[in-house]
Amino acid sequence: MPVETFYRRRLAQLVSEKLEKNIMHVAVKDYDDISTPATKQAIVPLLNSLGNLSQMHILDLASGSGYLSELAIKHAAQVTGIDLDPNMVRAGQEYVPLANFIAGNAEELPFDNESFDAAICSFGFPHFSAPEVVLSEVSRVMKPGGIFSFTLWQRPDQGNHFFNLIFGAFKAYAEMKSAPPSSPSIFALTDPKIHIPLLTQEGFTHIDSQVLNISWPLNGPETILEFILKGSKKTRKIYDQLPDEIQQNICKWVTNKTMKYLENNKRSIPCPALLITASKESYY
Repeated sequence: MPVETFYRRRLAQLVSEKLEKNIMHVAVKDYDDISTPATKQAIVPLLNSLGNLSQMHILDLASGSGYLSELAIKHAAQVTGIDLDPNMVRAGQEYVPLANFIAGNAEELPFDNESFDAAICSFGFPHFSAPEVVLSEVSRVMKPGGIFSFTLWQRPDQGNHFFNLIFGAFKAYAEMKSAPPSSPSIFALTDPKIHIPLLTQEGFTHIDSQVLNISWPLNGPETILEFILKGSKKTRKIYDQLPDEIQQNICKWVTNKTMKYLENNKRSIPCPALLITASKESYY
């Protein structure tokens, strides 16, 4: 099938599917199908950064459908997950019944001071409108000496081909040179000049980071297009504000770029991440 025909048919199908749902809540199955094959590659190093998980009470921020909590439970940890989306909370509780999932805002954590031994967040920071407030809240609910570990996607200029294609399309056709002023850059915290001072001012020490060489699986020419339309609320919101002609140009551009990877027998695209760990300052 010619690329032109393919992208038009697939675009119509994806947009139709999405309009039938509440755009404010990414469907759980959509997220799992689109993003989880990549994000799950960070689960083991993320949990390993905490050390021995046995009997540890862990807070899972932006817990999603519970894959991270599931493995922590298997290592005898006690897990409380929190997510803003009630659909994700229900999915997580069904998938990991031994964990406790609640709907809530990471910027106003509904927990007492020093409630948790550790905290984790798997690619959740791009969803937070005030990351510095989240860091403050995490510090408040963590016990002294506890470890906070979280993952972030690397910037496009740091070898992240996946997001480079997405941002390249928006820059080429939407004249978008940066994230909207009302939203923090989804890559800002990868900069040590930003995350080290923020973590330090909230009482975290021994701040370290390591690059995770994640590859985003390509299931077909529509993979990256599906992420734009169904896998990310932020990119979808920006996309929906564009004129139809620009939307079509973006979809065609992304599909053509993805096809070039597939034509070269590449079944995945580099999407490296950064794992950051920090310890809450101890009283002793």
